[in-house]
Amino acid sequence: MKRFLLLVALFSFGYSAQAQEITVPKSQIPMITKVSASWCPHCGNWGWNFFEGLLDGNQDKAIMMVTHYSGNYRTSAGEAMASNFGIIGQPEFYMGTEKISANSGNYSNMIPMVSNSVSSMVGQTPRAQSALKLGMLQDGSVKVQARAQFFEKTSGEFYIGIYIVEKSFVGYQSPLGNDAEHKNLFRGSIDDNDFGALLVAGSVEVDQVFDVEHSFNLNATGYQSDNINIVSILWEKVGNRYEYVNANSSDIFEIVSSNEEVNRRVNLFQVSPNPLRANATIELSLDKPLEQVATDLLTINGERVQTVSMPDFLPAGEHRFPLILQDRLSAGVYLLRLQSTQGMVNRRIVIQ
Repeated sequence: MKRFLLLVALFSFGYSAQAQEITVPKSQIPMITKVSASWCPHCGNWGWNFFEGLLDGNQDKAIMMVTHYSGNYRTSAGEAMASNFGIIGQPEFYMGTEKISANSGNYSNMIPMVSNSVSSMVGQTPRAQSALKLGMLQDGSVKVQARAQFFEKTSGEFYIGIYIVEKSFVGYQSPLGNDAEHKNLFRGSIDDNDFGALLVAGSVEVDQVFDVEHSFNLNATGYQSDNINIVSILWEKVGNRYEYVNANSSDIFEIVSSNEEVNRRVNLFQVSPNPLRANATIELSLDKPLEQVATDLLTINGERVQTVSMPDFLPAGEHRFPLILQDRLSAGVYLLRLQSTQGMVNRRIVIQ
């Protein structure tokens, strides 16, 4: 995958109003990684079945991905990660940075054992965790804001890597052929460093927070926003090895406007709940009034599918309006567009 980093900034707590909206959960999330190669027959045989078995029941508990260090889907970060794990063959499986002793003869029995380990790790108190906020402009530019928070006093050399994982991709895999559906395919880092930005080298206090910001253009990657996860991984460098600390992910891209005037007026524009199965509520908080307001529901490609009832003048203050969905709308990703003489702002919503 091509590098598509445009901007990286590391700044201390309190310097970004938007970053302050990010709440870091006090959660430990395991990470399961399959190290693979497109030309590897075992990767598409017992290794394929093992990963599919691990996905069933663990997908919502753990970060799960397949990284290729060689072949059609090789990435620099994937190769670096495989080297960091210390692989001697393929496929190999890791929980965090610890090898899972699976092979063609025992993988069926290993599935429940790994699942039990995942459940056990989920209940642990984390040393640190991260959280993500994703914003997208109409031109495909994506701002990734990541916050890392430490929950205990510690010391070391800590990094945060931000990665793209494609949820589903159809392509070649030996011996499955050209129509193999690759799930959770690791697509690389959005940082020049395969293991991310340095957060701190030294002592860390309890509840100390670090913020990192990246920007890239999604259109340049060729991936679709509804088919990728952005994954943040916290690493601790011990000697020459990066040890796994914790991870998190997000696939919620908040559609924002580049219009500065409307952004100054709109403090809050959201739909609750989101994702939604039925009707919901539009919540607005305005510093200044909006005039000639028109609100529409659009497909992700910009086709209007419904006009939303809302007054054409909105004074400053708090507002709540019902979002009543038409019956003919199918499940999927939509844009809610609020347009006024002061500009336009969009929000991504998911109808289930």
